[in-house]
Amino acid sequence: MIAELTAFLRKTNQPLRQATLGTRNSLIVAYGDKIGSSAYEVIIVQLATLISDSDLHMTALALELCCTLMADRSSPVVGLAVRNKLLPQALTLIKSSLLPGQALLSGGVAKQALYSIAQCVAVLCLAAGDQQCSSTLNMLTEILKDDSSTNSAKQHLALLCLGEIGRREDLSSHDHIENIVIESFQSPFEGIKSAASYAVGNIAVGNLLKYLHFILDQIDNQQTKQYLLLHSLKEVIVR
Repeated sequence: MIAELTAFLRKTNQPLRQATLGTRNSLIVAYGDKIGSSAYEVIIVQLATLISDSDLHMTALALELCCTLMADRSSPVVGLAVRNKLLPQALTLIKSSLLPGQALLSGGVAKQALYSIAQCVAVLCLAAGDQQCSSTLNMLTEILKDDSSTNSAKQHLALLCLGEIGRREDLSSHDHIENIVIESFQSPFEGIKSAASYAVGNIAVGNLLKYLHFILDQIDNQQTKQYLLLHSLKEVIVR
């Protein structure tokens, strides 16, 4: 079955390729303990080839499958394959100058794909260990601090990734990360402002003691940012 599904992913028929990833996901959930490590490695290598800035929907499906695989199969061999083959592709995607622009992000499917990608990047990043996670966080904050960047979609994805990582991991050891994120409230793009609000709220979830006070203080003292900060507070409440 694994071989047949691998062959389907080489086809040009997009609905077939998408259905194949969904079927693989179901197989791993139901029969993951019967699939050998070597087969998992083959799957991971193929998934890495699907992560591309030219097709966000397939990318999101591939990353979701990888997250299912990581949750189901904690083999060191599988973890190493994900770290060496798939995580670099995911990080390259975030830095891509070809990431679709803000006009595409107005579409619901593309927006949801970015959220899915960010969630999967967070899971993979944390699974790769502290050193890899720290370097990824540094890369993401550098994207936000790069004033010369005109690619709002890249900043959008970086903010979502920071929020998803921060929801799962306390980021207080990264100095002033909340201030770096909140600077994106000044963006001319509404999508960036919304993603920054999302990121601030989710980072707060990872350390309520520190970041909830920060949000409340900003609400009291930054009237022009109150709307976005209230959305950040909503993220804290619903998580």
